[in-house]
This record gives sequence, structure tokens and C-alpha cells, in this order.
Amino acid sequence: MEPSLAFAGYVISSLAFGLLSALIAFAPKPNNQSRWLFLTTIASFCWSTLAAFQLHFDFSITIVLAFESARNLFCLFFLWLSLNEQSSLSALLRKRRVYLGISCFLALVTILELSYVYISLLNGFSFLILHMLTSVTVLYYVEQFFRGTDSSARWTIKPLCFAFAIIFLTDFVMYADSVLTKSLAFDIWAARGWLIWMAAPLILLSARRAKSWAIRVYVSRDVIFHSSLLVGAGLYLMVMAFAGFYLRQAGSNWGGLAQYLVYAFGGAILVALIMSQGLRRGLKVQIAKHFFANKYEYREEWMRFARILSSSDESPYHRALTALQQPFAAKHAALVVFESSGPKLKAKYHVTDEGLSPIEVASLVGPIALEHDWIVDFHQGDMGGDSMPFVLSPDVQQQLLNSPFRYCVPIVREGVVQAVCLLSKPSSTVEVNWEDRDLMQAIANQLAVYLSLELSQKRLAESQQFEAFNQMSAFLVHDLKNVLAQLQLLSKNSIKHKHNPEFIDDAFETVDSASARLNKVLGQLRNKQISSRNSQYTSLNQLLNQAVEERTSQQPLPTVKLEQDIQVEIKVEASRFVSVIGHVIQNAQDACDKNGTVNVSSWKNDKFCGVIIKDNGTGMDAEFVEKRLFKPFDTTKGNAGMGIGAYDAKKLAEQHGGWVDVKSSIGEGTEFVLAIQIS
Repeated sequence: MEPSLAFAGYVISSLAFGLLSALIAFAPKPNNQSRWLFLTTIASFCWSTLAAFQLHFDFSITIVLAFESARNLFCLFFLWLSLNEQSSLSALLRKRRVYLGISCFLALVTILELSYVYISLLNGFSFLILHMLTSVTVLYYVEQFFRGTDSSARWTIKPLCFAFAIIFLTDFVMYADSVLTKSLAFDIWAARGWLIWMAAPLILLSARRAKSWAIRVYVSRDVIFHSSLLVGAGLYLMVMAFAGFYLRQAGSNWGGLAQYLVYAFGGAILVALIMSQGLRRGLKVQIAKHFFANKYEYREEWMRFARILSSSDESPYHRALTALQQPFAAKHAALVVFESSGPKLKAKYHVTDEGLSPIEVASLVGPIALEHDWIVDFHQGDMGGDSMPFVLSPDVQQQLLNSPFRYCVPIVREGVVQAVCLLSKPSSTVEVNWEDRDLMQAIANQLAVYLSLELSQKRLAESQQFEAFNQMSAFLVHDLKNVLAQLQLLSKNSIKHKHNPEFIDDAFETVDSASARLNKVLGQLRNKQISSRNSQYTSLNQLLNQAVEERTSQQPLPTVKLEQDIQVEIKVEASRFVSVIGHVIQNAQDACDKNGTVNVSSWKNDKFCGVIIKDNGTGMDAEFVEKRLFKPFDTTKGNAGMGIGAYDAKKLAEQHGGWVDVKSSIGEGTEFVLAIQIS
């Protein structure tokens, strides 16, 4: 091998073990195992670095061998502690004399190798034999470590044992060849760096799996997945390149054409394989099975779950179905909600007309799944044995087996949501185990809360619509009451004045006014909202005069004092403003006896204008003004009042950027100030 390639291999090995050492050094809860594993990796880092320098500067190789012996000793310490589950190395060495003897021997070899430049107590051939025996010894304890570990825990240490096998089998082959030839096998020595660096990620993988080693390194499934695709694609391209090269060399005339055809077909097959969803799902399953303690990357799953539920593209039921279907890559899925009228299909995904429909499947198994809050597996061997808290009849079992679905996941929230999600066999895993079922259950619990909130919001929106309609009806009834009062007064006065031509003219004007107001009320009922489209600029004084005029039918008669220099126009709906001011004047009249006074005046400043209505009636205390005056439907007039006059006046002022202020005292009267912002 070229010296530059050998140098690059040891540099890569040095970088790999340096990074691994840094990760282990920052473990949150180190113990003896992790400490000796760290010393093993740091010794490997130093050994790789010295080997690279030795190739470049050509100094004595025994210094590199000394650090290799130290690495072997630290590796044995780690294996011995793992085999005997001892917390103290000194106690273990006192207990096991064999371990103590091997340790002293390797320590002596290290010292002899370091001092070889100065004192040559052993020749180079002896060092080769000692290193061959050391590699055999370490391999023996690696085998003991793997065999002595419980079968359920071997998954954790398998990458570590494989890493040690790479390192020490390479050492054994090199030193055995060197002993046979009585000279160091420099070709294997040069290639060793390229082989040994591959042990670093395997050690990291075991360290991450082993909780007792207290190392937590996050390795993304996506990174491993795409890296695996790239490595596989690279190996495939290498094979195709060798095949094309062989065909080109083998055929004289047709070799070039064959090479290009191989490249074309090979490239097409590679693209098809990479784009294949089945291959990608299978690769992800194998990565999750062999490289990770958990099947799912829960942080990413919950982020995806949140994104699905927060989207607004589809209905809440479709979002809920997608949230439960996607993590398991089910080919068929359906969401059935149990309502008072029976099961209803709310959402479906790739559901065909073959076999039982989702409604039929949900009717068969849904009620019992909801009752026990149990995920039902239709293909489970013993449908009613120890694994399930209920028994399904053989007829129901047979019908379920003929359906396109495999699982029934209950989504239940007492009194709010009763639903089931039907899923076909998941494509994201080879076999559904407790982890898959736990994830199904966790998502189902979250979806129960989500759907219950959606239903509650829908009911709240409906309730708010009814509330708004009821509020509108109250205002309209209030207007109708005033129209009725006008017509009753007209009917009462007609007994005395029906032959008076002026009264007849006023009567027709009153009827026309009442007709217009009734048409307005009917229009608002048809539109289901109180109209505000007729807002226009109108003189404030003109509106107050109109409101006072309409209240001259009741004693005491209101008096109006309008400042003529207030020439301001306000943008309001004239009829509503007049009605609101009229209601306030009426309240003032009702609070006074026939000899009382009700004064109406206008006012204006830089930002606001408005009206002041002042009376000398019975008045109100501060508590009534604060707690009851503006509370809708709270009246002191019994059946004669609606209790919305003051409330309506406050709403009108606030809608136009203004405010209402009331000053009142028992026995002294009330001053009602309404302000509207000047446009």
C-alpha cells in the first residue's frame, strides 16, 4: 500500500477515536465501565496518532507497540469489570490472581517497549510473539463477555464485541503472519488503520444502547437511513463499474456497447430501487430493529402529530385519521364516530368496496372496544384468552378476518367522544409489539382530547349564534314596544280628537312612522342581524330635537337646550341614535313625577361630542349604577320594562369610540352623559 494511503488510514482512525473519546468523556453519570472504556478509546487515539507520525517521520515502531499494549490492557480491564460486575478494579484484581498476573505482564511489556530504544532486554521477534498472544487473550475474553451476557442483553453489546473482534482479529492475523515470516507484515500494518477506524462507530452504538455506561448520544434515524442508502448505492455502483470494466476488457468489438448498456440498465435499476417506497420502508424497519432501542423517534413523531392537527386543509376528523395512520404507514384506514343515531363514517383513507365496510366492521367490534378501551387485533391467535379482557364470538371473528382492516383503536372521552379508528396491517414494522400498541394508545388519547375540544368549540359557536340572535331579538322587541306605545297613545287620543283635521294629519304621520319602523324590524329579522349599513353624517342637534319630540307624549315634558354654536355632524345610524336617546329620556321621565324636570343638552370638545340628560327624579345609589344599571335584562319596572335601554346606550357609545358616564344620588336625580368620538 502507498505510504500516503496508510497515513490517511491512521489519521482517520485517530479522528474517529478522538471524537469517541470526547463523547464518552462528557457522559453525565460515569462509572468504572465507562471510565475504562474511555481510557481504551483514548489509548486507541494515541496509538493511531503515533502510528500516523511513525509512518511520516520514521521513528522506532516500539513506541507505537507500547501504546498498543496499554490499549490492550485498558480493554481487558473493561472486559473483566463487565464480566464480573465489580465496581472496583483493585478489588477485582485482588480477588482474581489470573487477572492480576496478566495485568502485570502487559504492564511490563509496555515498559520494555518504551525503553527498547535505550535498553534492549528483548528482541523485536519476542515483541511480535507477545502481541500475538495478547490479541488471542483479548479475543478469548471478548468471547467470554458475549457468551456470559444474558441473551436479552446481547443486542446491547453485540456492536461492541464486533468492534473488538475487528481490532484484535486484525492484530492476530498481522502478528501471526509476522511470526511465521519472522518480520513485521508491513502491508497489513499499513492497511490496519483503514480497518480499525470502523470499530469506533460500533463502540459508540453499544455505548448509546447501554444505560449503565451513562452515554447518551442522539443519532438521527434519518441520518442513518440516508447514509445507508448512500453506502448501498456506492457499493452497487462499484459492482456495476467492475462489471462494466470486465465486459469492456473481455469483448473486443462489443465490449464498449455492453459496458454502456450495463451502466444504463444498472442506473435505471438503482433509481427505481431508491424511489421504491417498499424498499425505503423495509430499510427503515431494519434500521429501527438493529440500531435503536426504540422503534420510533418520539420527538419527530410528536412534532409531526402537532403539525397534522394544527393544519387547516381538511376536517378535524380527517386530521385525526391522518395523525393515527401515518406513524404506522397503514395502507387502509377509517374513522367511525358513534352518534346517537348510530355509527357514522367521518373519514377514510384508501378504503375500497371489497369486504366489509368500515361501518360494518365498527358495528361488530367498536362497542366492545370502546367499553373496555382496548386495541383489538383481528388476527390475534386467541381472541379471548389471557391477552384480551373480552371474548368475541367465532362468527364475528371470521367476519373481521375477512375485512381489509387489522386493528380497531378506540378513541373515547366519556360523554363527549365515542369513536374508533380502523387500521390495516402497519407497514412501518415487521411485527406489532407493546411499543406500537403504546404509541397507538397515546395518540388515541390525544385525539380524544382534540376531537372533544373541536366538538365543544362547534357547540360553543352554535350557542354564541343563538345568544346573538336572542340579544338581537331583545333589542327588536324593545323597538316594537315603543311602536306599540305610539299606536296606543294614538288610539287613546282618537276618542277626543278623531274629528279634528289636524289630529287626523298627525295620526297618519304617526302611522307612517310606525310602519317604517316595523319594516326596519322585519328587515333586521330577515338579515339575522341589527343593521348598521345606514350610518351617515347627521347633525347632532337635529337628532336630539327628533328624540325629544318623540318623547313629548309623556309627562314631565323634556326640555332641550342645544348650543347653536355646536355645528357638528356625527356618523351614526340616525334611527338607532334617536331610539337610544329616546329610551334614556323615557327612563328619566319614569323616574320623575309629573311636576319633575328632564333637561336635554348637547356638548362638544376637541375629541368628543354628545348629550347630557339630567333629571330630578328618585335617583340611584352607587352600587346600583356600578352593578345593575348596564346589566342587560335587569329592570326595576317589572313587566313594563326590558332592562336594555342603558345597556344599549353604552354599546352605542363604545361602538363609536365613546363612553357613558352616570352620576346619581338617591332623592336628588341623575345625570346621564353619552359621548361619541368626533370622526
